[in-house]
Amino acid sequence: MRYDTVLWDIDNTLLDFQAAQRRGIMEGLKLFGRQASDAQIAVYDRINLKYWEMLERGEVTKKELELARFRDFFAAIGAEEIDVERFNDHYKNALAYEPVLIEGAQDICEALRNMGVRQYAVTNGDPFIQRNKIELSGLDRYFDEIFISEELGVVKPKKEFFIKAAERIAHYCAEQTVIIGDSLTSDMRGGVNAGIDRCWYNPKRVPCTADFPIQYEIARLSEAEEIIRG
Repeated sequence: MRYDTVLWDIDNTLLDFQAAQRRGIMEGLKLFGRQASDAQIAVYDRINLKYWEMLERGEVTKKELELARFRDFFAAIGAEEIDVERFNDHYKNALAYEPVLIEGAQDICEALRNMGVRQYAVTNGDPFIQRNKIELSGLDRYFDEIFISEELGVVKPKKEFFIKAAERIAHYCAEQTVIIGDSLTSDMRGGVNAGIDRCWYNPKRVPCTADFPIQYEIARLSEAEEIIRG
């Protein structure tokens, strides 16, 4: 077997964060007498991505991200009257309790477990949200441990995030470890910083803009089994 340890990203890799996010925003806006169009949701996506990339670079804190993204979003759609903190609380609650599995997520995790592969979650998400939705989705039974940046005290993709995670993995071997995720800036860059192989989950087959090598690219999660098996 080529790899005995897999580091899994969670959002938009094993769980459909986009679907859960859309639902959370739509339901939250209804509470404040608002409705969002597809175009407005796309605006939020761009704002949210900007702030997550800022977090990865250490330019904002997690709390600043949570509130600033909605403050900017409400300004963009003319809804400045909405209480940002109340909306954020509702949004986080919605994400935590209604996870949506990516097609094939449970099957690949089950297959790797049957192969004896150790599986770990690596995520920058909110600890309560991530642990709750991982448990509700049923994915928790596949993970040996869940590593969350807020709990480790350093954000993915920084090298220190992976150092701290590796210290908690028995008999960790970088050469036998691969990270699988959808984000070039967080997961794939993180793999470079950790000195481990990278598998980019790219279901929409968008062009790669990374300035570093990526060993594998998959469009379906099932393709990971052959890579791990070697």
